[in-house]
Amino acid sequence: MKIAAAYIRVSTDEQTENSPAAQMRAIRDYAKNNDITLNEDFIFIDEGFSGRTAEKRPAFMRMISMAKLKPKPFEVILVHKSDRFARSREDSVVYKGMLRKECGVQVVSITEPIDGDDKLSIILEAMLEAMAQYYSMNLSEEVLKGMSEKARSGGYLAAPPFGYQKGKDGTPVIIPEEAEVVKLIFEKIHSGEMGVFTLAKYLNTRGILSRKGNQWDTQAIKYIASNLFYTGQMVWNKRGKDLSGKVFKREPEDWIIAPGKHEAIIDKHTFDEVQAIFSKGKKPRERKKHPHWLDKVVVCSECGSTLLHNRKNTGRDYEYYFFQCWKNDTGKCTKSQFVPAKTLESIVIQALKADTQIPAEELDIEKQQTNDTDDCASIALYECIRRKANDRLERANSAYYDRITTKEEFIAARKKVLDEIALIQAEIDKIERQNSDVSVTKRVRDRMNQAAEVLVSEDSTVEEKKAALVGCVDRIIFDRASQKIKLFYHN
Repeated sequence: MKIAAAYIRVSTDEQTENSPAAQMRAIRDYAKNNDITLNEDFIFIDEGFSGRTAEKRPAFMRMISMAKLKPKPFEVILVHKSDRFARSREDSVVYKGMLRKECGVQVVSITEPIDGDDKLSIILEAMLEAMAQYYSMNLSEEVLKGMSEKARSGGYLAAPPFGYQKGKDGTPVIIPEEAEVVKLIFEKIHSGEMGVFTLAKYLNTRGILSRKGNQWDTQAIKYIASNLFYTGQMVWNKRGKDLSGKVFKREPEDWIIAPGKHEAIIDKHTFDEVQAIFSKGKKPRERKKHPHWLDKVVVCSECGSTLLHNRKNTGRDYEYYFFQCWKNDTGKCTKSQFVPAKTLESIVIQALKADTQIPAEELDIEKQQTNDTDDCASIALYECIRRKANDRLERANSAYYDRITTKEEFIAARKKVLDEIALIQAEIDKIERQNSDVSVTKRVRDRMNQAAEVLVSEDSTVEEKKAALVGCVDRIIFDRASQKIKLFYHN
């Protein structure tokens, strides 16, 4: 009897006949009628997810990860229709081929039975996959047409921006206190009193937050100051998606701009003059990369953001390298945390050396969390597979005692299952050993000592220092005021 998994997907706009319950009911009936065991631990449901991109469906990716385990936990994946598995022909070919060739797992559509691997079956399966992709692309085009027509008539297709909220009839109405912030932004830029960076810091230092309670940054200020919505107009079709799902910006002549039914906060003349100020401003300079072994490891004690490594040209014969909080550069963080690169290097090395001398229980060791999508080989999963192996062992025993199988067949089947159980137990023991306190402490100590040696060596490259550091350090918190850091280590 085959052991099966079930994959169920439904989009938010689909009807009740495609509901998870309806798909599950049909799959259970199919499994029952075809002598297939449907394991409750192997039911994967993506509700409200499009089938066009596999990587954006979490349950689907968990199922693929589990199928790769050795021994394989299931032999077949049941779906209601082919388009439930994937609407992208490319995804369907890639994942079905991988499951079949590498995992020995077959995907079966219960409402579109295709028997065997003959030429006709291959052609029929390809036609079903192509039809599913055509339906998905055609549906997207029809939805876009409808939305574009609504935009041309001044209809609203998205949530209103900061300064507005939906009225009873759906027409955006002004939120007075937020509208005052919008007016302030335009006024400061229009008068030349402040730029977007200074404005972000100005609002943040006064405790004025965005609608979601976040601090302001330069991007948020620029978005408001460039949004035609505040002049009483509707803008649609500024961005699109290509066939791969990648978002791109459309040219202004392709935008749909129509008079809205909402009240304006900013007059068109002021808006145009602010845009002229932006167009005359300096173009954003390209940030050059200067690799350093502390990149993406040191974070700001104030906001928790990464300190970026940068270079300042002094105009002399040398260049000045430093680290600085990147959110301070956008106006979101009030602390610069500016520190010369050489100073930070010295502080980190001294702290690491000091930590190698203190008792293990005083170290800050961050326990690594298992990612369910990338690594499903947890103890709970192995125990589940072991239970199924024990069930097969019981069935083999019963078959032998009921004289359904011969002694030779029973011995061979029993040995195979016992070997599987031994492998599973070995994996469980391995995980438990890795998670033991003694093992963790020794591993961290070894990595710390190794990193300290590599960092002080003049022969070590930037890449070697980086590898040694991230091999033991999870993150480093830096506080400029006290010139102190706090190191957190991997387990």
